[in-house]
Amino acid sequence: MKTVTIWIANDTFERVIQKIVARSQALPESHNPFYNLSPEQAEEYIWKNIQKEVESYCSSPLANLNERDHAFTFGAPLNDTVFMLTGCELPSHNLHTHTIEVNFNEGKSNSYTADFYALI
Repeated sequence: MKTVTIWIANDTFERVIQKIVARSQALPESHNPFYNLSPEQAEEYIWKNIQKEVESYCSSPLANLNERDHAFTFGAPLNDTVFMLTGCELPSHNLHTHTIEVNFNEGKSNSYTADFYALI
């Protein structure tokens, strides 16, 4: 098992939470799992989605954690958003962190910064 730590700067994290909450309030109510998410639910969803993508990537035979840049589509309700994991570490203040245990033993890096981008 390998421990991977994901860092997100506070301002980035808050912007993504606000974007998810705003988008979820604009969705139709009927049968929509993302309808009217609270900020706490949005925060939980961000980490769950990042963890799912990192675990999925690490389970691939082509996974290479020596590469310091990885891009993932975030998915619903932010289908127009990608997040990148980069190998730079941020100072420990003003950060949200999440640790993931993955079944992958290769690679030098165990710490990534997540940043979010809107697709054009």
